[in-house]
Amino acid sequence: MKKLFHWLIQGEQAHTLENRLFNTALLMSMLFMFFSGLVNLSLAMPISLFLFNLLSFILFLGLYISSRFWGRVRETQVLFVYLSLLLLSVAWFLNGGLMGSMPYIYLGLGVVVFAFLPLRDILIFWPVLILNILGVSLLERMFPEWVVPYTSELNHRLDLLLTLMAALMMMSISLCLFRLHYDREQRLLTTATEYKSRFMASMSHELRTPLNALIGFTRVLQTERAGPLSETQKQYLVRMQSNGLHLLELVNDILDLARIESGQMRVEQRTLDLVGLLRDTATQFQAQVEAQGLTLKLMLPEHVMNLETDSGRLRQILINLIGNAVKYTPKGQIGIELSSSETIYCIEIEDTGVGILPEHQALIFEPFYQIGTADGGGAGLGLAITFQLCQLLGYRLSLQSELGKGSCFRIEIPRQD
Repeated sequence: MKKLFHWLIQGEQAHTLENRLFNTALLMSMLFMFFSGLVNLSLAMPISLFLFNLLSFILFLGLYISSRFWGRVRETQVLFVYLSLLLLSVAWFLNGGLMGSMPYIYLGLGVVVFAFLPLRDILIFWPVLILNILGVSLLERMFPEWVVPYTSELNHRLDLLLTLMAALMMMSISLCLFRLHYDREQRLLTTATEYKSRFMASMSHELRTPLNALIGFTRVLQTERAGPLSETQKQYLVRMQSNGLHLLELVNDILDLARIESGQMRVEQRTLDLVGLLRDTATQFQAQVEAQGLTLKLMLPEHVMNLETDSGRLRQILINLIGNAVKYTPKGQIGIELSSSETIYCIEIEDTGVGILPEHQALIFEPFYQIGTADGGGAGLGLAITFQLCQLLGYRLSLQSELGKGSCFRIEIPRQD
């Protein structure tokens, strides 16, 4: 039985999950029409209902053959949807109008559309469905004689019950199909992300080794041990070293991001003085800040604030945020403030720079996303790595910014005491 079922749903050119699910849906539609025809015969319903079920069965069988044996899956899916819509319009009148139960099947068909059709066809389907329902409702009111009457009230109720059960079955199956598609896409996305992280980590290691060698030999040449150099050659070596260091920094950023995404980055917890770490990190930028004519303002408590965390990763976060503030602030000041409450330590790094538009703020922490407001900017990895490191350490990183007035990055660190 299992082999027969696999043979029925697996076509010669339909090897994907979506195609197998669609073939299954066609088989279920055929079974529904077959048993509906038997029910109509047993209830002594008009012969027109039985002929309708027979015709529907033949049409669905043709669609099944087209999908299962000919491999015309995409065209068959579109035909299946609109043919079902046409058959439902006919069934509306053959089943005594059924204003109460027919919309359930229309809704079920709409859910099927979400499982099989692309976005363009979905957008086309819903206006067609609404116009179809309005049209058949209007025709029923204008020409009530077109509606085939029921032979008895019992037959009417039984048909209502059958229609409702079919509608619920269609919606349940459609939701299951949608869930299967969603799970499949999630698995593919997770696998692709994992492969990407592995590739980035592997290539970063392979690139970093020769880069270090090139930078090292450039420094050796600059010492002129192998002989004197002309001024032009010295300029070339300086440029080579600068570009090599920039590329090495980019490779290191890619390696850090790949480690975080693949869960390979280790966190080494130890106790540190948060005030001292902020002061030491800010001191690294003092010369650069003064060279640009900026002011560095520290607002730090006088007392010690002990924190159990990874000092290296926290320092990396601070260097990225302060470096970004310096880079995007042509004039004014950079402010670094540390405050605390009963539950958190709060670090705010504020600048009077160019600011960030609201539409960019939602994407600023995405990898490789660049606003393009600074000359010679990096690859758009600094803030992405900073955000990922904050999540890794259990911090909350947020941004407030206004174009032309500056930005404020806020780090909230939970207190352990």
